[in-house]
Amino acid sequence: MTTEIRIPRGLYEAVLADLRRPHDFAFERVGFLKGRLCSPQRDQRLILLHDYRPVSDEHYRPDDTVGANIGEAAMSTAMKAAFDGRATCDGVFHVHLHDEDGFTGMSRVDARELPKLPPGFASIGKTAVHGVVILSKNHGSAWEYSTDEKRLVEVPRIVVVGAPLAIFDKRRLW
Repeated sequence: MTTEIRIPRGLYEAVLADLRRPHDFAFERVGFLKGRLCSPQRDQRLILLHDYRPVSDEHYRPDDTVGANIGEAAMSTAMKAAFDGRATCDGVFHVHLHDEDGFTGMSRVDARELPKLPPGFASIGKTAVHGVVILSKNHGSAWEYSTDEKRLVEVPRIVVVGAPLAIFDKRRLW
């Protein structure tokens, strides 16, 4: 069974605009998307991203060793979103931007730090799907947290729904 993430064009553009805003000391911005697993079709699971919460300026911590270091208050906000999403099975997806063209994925720091986030979200929102989304100027990559495997599993495709349609496939640029 494959998984696909879909995000409305307007939300996608709002997320990109927010993630590109400069910060006084952080080199990049971070936010959290809310998403919901839709009824699976025969051989496909569909995750719809439908809301975005940026990390507030005051929740970043100075740290020259990473692009962005967010503090406990930011994580508390994300955990609250996981808690509030229990009634509707809304999950939480960390999102940030690698503001360059082409394929993107996890940096070494991302690969070390980001897998630590979704298990915390899943401990609160047990029935929801949680994960990570990393965007570039014209592509994106995503991972969902597998509670069975206790790890992030790459999502093969992100579709930006709306004009113009965009398909971010892990195998090719469209």
